[in-house]
Amino acid sequence: MNDQEEDDESENFWGERPPLDFLLENFGRFFQDHDLDHPIIELHPPTPFNGSPMVPAQAILGSSVSNHGSIVHKKSIRIVAQEAKDRFSRQYSGSKVMRRKSTKMWGSRLAEVESGKAMDQSRQGIYQHPQSGTIKTFQYLKGGLIGRGSFGKVYHAFNLDTCEMIAIKQVDLPQTLSERNCDRLKTSVEALFSEMEVLKDLDHENIVQYLGFAQNEETANIFLEYVSGGSIESCLKRSGPFPEAVIRSFTRQILLGLEYIHSKKIVHRDIKAANVLVDEQGICKISDFGISKKNAQSQGGYDEDVGSLQGSVFWMAPEMVTSKAYGAKVDIWSFGCLVLEMFTGQQPWKGFAPQQALFTIGSSSAHPPIPESISEEGQRFLGRCFITDANQRPTAADLLQDPFAVPPANFNFNDYIEGKITD
Repeated sequence: MNDQEEDDESENFWGERPPLDFLLENFGRFFQDHDLDHPIIELHPPTPFNGSPMVPAQAILGSSVSNHGSIVHKKSIRIVAQEAKDRFSRQYSGSKVMRRKSTKMWGSRLAEVESGKAMDQSRQGIYQHPQSGTIKTFQYLKGGLIGRGSFGKVYHAFNLDTCEMIAIKQVDLPQTLSERNCDRLKTSVEALFSEMEVLKDLDHENIVQYLGFAQNEETANIFLEYVSGGSIESCLKRSGPFPEAVIRSFTRQILLGLEYIHSKKIVHRDIKAANVLVDEQGICKISDFGISKKNAQSQGGYDEDVGSLQGSVFWMAPEMVTSKAYGAKVDIWSFGCLVLEMFTGQQPWKGFAPQQALFTIGSSSAHPPIPESISEEGQRFLGRCFITDANQRPTAADLLQDPFAVPPANFNFNDYIEGKITD
């Protein structure tokens, strides 16, 4: 099939981001700037990297003998992608739920293979850094745009050394004097570096996995695991409010992610439907840690270092608006707003202007309106999230014990995808 032709099955996947097998099958659509039939040459294939669950590229590249007797491995990107798909299909054949971990590349040298060029032989395998000593090298292709966030753009990418589909969050670095004095650009760069420092050691199923970092003269780049499906916000816009069974499943997963980051003394500060991804298996992953902050305390308490007005207005906790100091409990209030989004399909404080919402949140004990149509369990759960006094507000660990945070017995996300769960 021609990569540029429209596939009849292109709309059969759930969410706005296609699943991994679809990406590999239609590789050319997502890497249109590359000549997929251009050969990749490896004179000295690197040693397989033990951290990867996928088969390294050198294991699937064909080989021949040059005139000088050395082994030359030669295949096009198209064939590499197709063989990666075949191996992926065999690996997960018959599996209802797929658990994948991408190769972490922190401390490695990351090199982009530019359009029309083969893999650089000098960059393959092990690299002897003058200060750091021996380090691993990975080469990758940068593909098309996935989306734009508050602090940069996210692109498809393909790790040529491990045959993994990944993503790159990229921020343009200031090039001119006026750009270096631009507050917006400075904020974007600072957010990316902050995100990198906070997240490089995190490893949890319900947190988007951060894989590595690279910087050149023009851009700073964070490498992430690729998550199919899309944000909860995009799924709500596409499909409308979720049934309660789905909300309860997502609620538990997000709370598990929050419990984990709070145990690592990290406050996210921008929990909302737009910043939680969910794949076609119904696995939720908290993302976008651009304004997250290390907190001196973990689950609760207040911390002067965290206390600045950060986040999205309609999801802000009262103490963010009124206090100089706050702690991880702000994420619980914002999480309540996210649960409300899943019930209603709308942002909290719908109909309020930003300044009006800030005034209401800061000057009274009011919380976003909770529709009476929500179940009693759901209303009670939201009421716990919206306790004005942060000292009395429960932690993520507390909320995991709430009956609402337990999915119904025999819940299957695929039943929702197939329309078998409607309320």
